[in-house]
Amino acid sequence: MFFVYIFVSAIALYCALRYGIRDALIEIEANKEDLVYYRKSADLLEEIGTIYSSTSKENTDTAKGIYNDSFDVFTSDKNSKDKFDILSENKKKILSLEVEQSGT
Repeated sequence: MFFVYIFVSAIALYCALRYGIRDALIEIEANKEDLVYYRKSADLLEEIGTIYSSTSKENTDTAKGIYNDSFDVFTSDKNSKDKFDILSENKKKILSLEVEQSGT
Protein backbone atom coordinates (compact mmCIF):
# COMPACT_ATOMS: atom_id res chain seq x y z
CA MET A 1 0.00 0.00 0.00
CA PHE A 2 2.91 2.31 0.79
CA PHE A 3 4.32 1.87 -2.73
CA VAL A 4 0.95 2.75 -4.26
CA TYR A 5 0.99 6.10 -2.44
CA ILE A 6 4.53 6.80 -3.63
CA PHE A 7 3.59 5.84 -7.19
CA VAL A 8 0.47 8.04 -7.23
CA SER A 9 2.31 11.01 -5.73
CA ALA A 10 5.14 10.58 -8.27
CA ILE A 11 2.63 10.68 -11.13
CA ALA A 12 0.96 13.76 -9.63
CA LEU A 13 4.32 15.50 -9.23
CA TYR A 14 5.30 14.61 -12.81
CA CYS A 15 2.07 16.08 -14.20
CA ALA A 16 2.35 19.23 -12.10
CA LEU A 17 5.92 19.85 -13.19
CA ARG A 18 5.27 19.00 -16.82
CA TYR A 19 2.29 21.31 -17.23
CA GLY A 20 3.77 24.02 -15.01
CA ILE A 21 6.96 24.18 -17.06
CA ARG A 22 5.02 24.07 -20.31
CA ASP A 23 2.78 26.94 -19.23
CA ALA A 24 5.79 28.97 -18.09
CA LEU A 25 7.54 28.47 -21.43
CA ILE A 26 4.41 29.50 -23.32
CA GLU A 27 4.09 32.64 -21.19
CA ILE A 28 7.75 33.55 -21.68
CA GLU A 29 7.41 33.15 -25.44
CA ALA A 30 4.29 35.32 -25.45
CA ASN A 31 6.01 38.09 -23.45
CA LYS A 32 9.36 37.84 -25.20
CA GLU A 33 9.11 41.24 -26.91
CA ASP A 34 8.17 42.96 -23.64
CA LEU A 35 11.10 41.29 -21.88
CA VAL A 36 13.50 42.42 -24.62
CA TYR A 37 12.31 46.03 -24.39
CA TYR A 38 12.40 45.87 -20.59
CA ARG A 39 16.05 44.79 -20.68
CA LYS A 40 16.93 47.49 -23.22
CA SER A 41 15.16 50.09 -21.07
CA ALA A 42 17.06 48.95 -17.98
CA ASP A 43 20.34 49.31 -19.88
CA LEU A 44 19.35 52.79 -21.08
CA LEU A 45 18.47 53.85 -17.54
CA GLU A 46 21.86 52.63 -16.36
CA GLU A 47 23.61 54.60 -19.13
CA ILE A 48 21.61 57.73 -18.26
CA GLY A 49 22.63 57.31 -14.62
CA THR A 50 26.28 56.96 -15.59
CA ILE A 51 26.15 60.08 -17.74
CA TYR A 52 24.31 61.95 -14.96
CA SER A 53 26.99 61.07 -12.44
CA SER A 54 29.72 62.39 -14.73
CA THR A 55 28.10 65.74 -15.61
CA SER A 56 29.65 69.02 -14.55
CA LYS A 57 28.27 71.12 -11.70
CA GLU A 58 26.63 73.69 -13.97
CA ASN A 59 24.52 71.00 -15.69
CA THR A 60 23.79 68.90 -12.61
CA ASP A 61 20.27 70.22 -12.01
CA THR A 62 19.18 69.63 -15.60
CA ALA A 63 20.80 66.19 -15.70
CA LYS A 64 19.17 65.28 -12.39
CA GLY A 65 15.77 66.27 -13.79
CA ILE A 66 16.33 64.11 -16.87
CA TYR A 67 17.48 61.18 -14.73
CA ASN A 68 14.50 61.50 -12.36
CA ASP A 69 12.12 61.68 -15.32
CA SER A 70 13.77 58.59 -16.79
CA PHE A 71 13.45 56.69 -13.53
CA ASP A 72 9.77 57.65 -13.25
CA VAL A 73 9.15 56.45 -16.81
CA PHE A 74 10.99 53.18 -16.14
CA THR A 75 8.89 52.43 -13.06
CA SER A 76 5.60 53.51 -14.67
CA ASP A 77 2.88 51.23 -16.06
CA LYS A 78 3.50 52.25 -19.65
CA ASN A 79 4.08 49.80 -22.48
CA SER A 80 7.67 48.49 -22.68
CA LYS A 81 8.20 49.89 -26.17
CA ASP A 82 6.92 53.32 -25.10
CA LYS A 83 9.29 53.27 -22.12
CA PHE A 84 12.18 52.42 -24.43
CA ASP A 85 11.31 55.26 -26.81
CA ILE A 86 11.04 57.83 -24.01
CA LEU A 87 14.28 56.66 -22.41
CA SER A 88 16.03 56.89 -25.79
CA GLU A 89 14.90 60.52 -26.08
CA ASN A 90 16.08 61.23 -22.53
CA LYS A 91 19.47 59.71 -23.32
CA LYS A 92 19.77 62.03 -26.32
CA LYS A 93 18.89 65.00 -24.09
CA ILE A 94 21.44 64.13 -21.43
CA LEU A 95 24.10 63.44 -24.08
CA SER A 96 23.44 66.86 -25.59
CA LEU A 97 24.17 68.35 -22.15
CA GLU A 98 27.48 66.50 -22.10
CA VAL A 99 28.31 67.72 -25.62
CA GLU A 100 27.48 71.31 -24.62
CA GLN A 101 29.70 70.89 -21.57
CA SER A 102 32.67 69.66 -23.59
CA GLY A 103 32.02 72.21 -26.36
CA THR A 104 32.34 75.22 -24.08
